[in-house]
Amino acid sequence: MTAIGDNQAALAYLRHRIAIEKDFYEAPSVTSHIELKDTFEARSRQCNYDLALKETLEKIFERDQYDRLLWSHAVKHNPGDTERNERLARRSLMTDSLNLVLAGEILSQHGFPRKDQVGDFGNQAIWLVFQHADLDYQKKFLPQLEAAVSHGDIAPLYLALLRDRIDVREGRPQRFGTQIDDKGNLAPLLDASRVNQWRQEVGLPPIEQF
Repeated sequence: MTAIGDNQAALAYLRHRIAIEKDFYEAPSVTSHIELKDTFEARSRQCNYDLALKETLEKIFERDQYDRLLWSHAVKHNPGDTERNERLARRSLMTDSLNLVLAGEILSQHGFPRKDQVGDFGNQAIWLVFQHADLDYQKKFLPQLEAAVSHGDIAPLYLALLRDRIDVREGRPQRFGTQIDDKGNLAPLLDASRVNQWRQEVGLPPIEQF
């Protein structure tokens, strides 16, 4: 928005992000919005993030969600437009491949991003990439996610989601009840009598709410 000269819209957008993301800030030394410099300086002192890494992760997250939502919206509202829907599906899968390469580079160079390095939203992007990856990549990533949970860098529910996905893909019953089958039904549970206990332990609501 700044690039096309709409500074007021850009400022409104930044203020919106400041309001909803308690750790969002731009580098105070490079921001073009003087009105926000004091806020950014205060947040910079408080968070001291690796902003370049955080922004890269956020772009990965945004690309993943944008292409997926575009595809699902098209399928839902224009199911007969097969050619367009297939094109959007290919675009989403290509985005997945590109994101996987970037995520792999980040893990190789930095390890799993720490919460105090990029915040909550940033490290969720790495999980999201592997949640949509092929089974072999998911299994390879699983130990890193387990370590990240043990260090407090990402919430346990993300580990639960990935474990369920791996189990269902390999033909095993799922522990936390987070996955559906090809027909849109809940995939088989490991133990229906204990599923809500396990869900509560990782911060998920009771399965009856779904």
